[in-house]
Amino acid sequence: MKCYFLLFATLLGNFMMAISVHVEAAEDFPLHPITLVVPWPAGGNTDAVSRALAQQLEVSLSKPVVVDNRGGANGQIGAAVVARAAADGYTLLVGSAETHSITSATKRMAYDPDKDFKPVGSFAINPFMMVARSTLPVHDIKSLVAYAKTNPGKLNYGSWGTGSTGQIAMEMFKQQVGVDMVHIPFNGTGPAESAFLGAQIDLLVMPVGRAVAVNPTGKIRVLGAMTASRTPLMPDVPTLRESGYSNVVAANWFGIMVPAKTPDFIVTKLSLALGAALATPELQRNFQSRGVELTSLSVSAFARFISEERSRWSDTVANARIELN
Repeated sequence: MKCYFLLFATLLGNFMMAISVHVEAAEDFPLHPITLVVPWPAGGNTDAVSRALAQQLEVSLSKPVVVDNRGGANGQIGAAVVARAAADGYTLLVGSAETHSITSATKRMAYDPDKDFKPVGSFAINPFMMVARSTLPVHDIKSLVAYAKTNPGKLNYGSWGTGSTGQIAMEMFKQQVGVDMVHIPFNGTGPAESAFLGAQIDLLVMPVGRAVAVNPTGKIRVLGAMTASRTPLMPDVPTLRESGYSNVVAANWFGIMVPAKTPDFIVTKLSLALGAALATPELQRNFQSRGVELTSLSVSAFARFISEERSRWSDTVANARIELN
């Protein structure tokens, strides 16, 4: 009996010690700077929004948050870096529809967007607008559809890469409306926008912040918002839903991800820090000035959202037979 008592006491002591170490680790994290991998080049709107978030995360975590730009392959190069990183909470990913929702049954990615990551929480949605060069003889979505059906295969549209949200958003539109347009991919948003503003391509899916900035030049015509409701930055522009195309809702979303084996107590602490950062007026004003909508989904709600988005975007990839790079 004494032997059993000693064994029980030893096991209980070990258990209590493990709990103590776990609680201490939870209280101490983080002990050193955190890296936030932004899987796009520096200088774009996503990079700017991510850097603004990093500044507020520094405050809520009381440690530096260093932005590391790892661009390429529509965000998948940077995502692969984080998937292989140590699962200790010190390497975070700015995940998006392009890194976690756009998949293909015919193309194996360098990581599994579901099995290799844990979601921490969402932080932003970048609404899309469909825009046309100002010299194109259309003035709204309905006149664009009529023109495209009268001139099958003669219109083209640009995007910032094959398999990008810009391409797939336009493919959603093509599939519902039943029109034929040629896709012209570019290597990034800058080249795509330059070609569009130079009237080398007919149509482009453009983030609302850029559409607002470029609209005064007279080089573009904003045809419709690809969002569920009108954007506050362009309240006079109707949505594609209002024009009769209810299935065309597209926007790039952004959230924080960590490697899959990251302990839950670290995910919880990061999620709380993210929520605190998003609650700051400074960050809210920064997002609003860039045309980005702030979102704050919990860990579980964000996980459900990613799953739903993956089904929706990937169905379009399959139906359009898009070969992902």
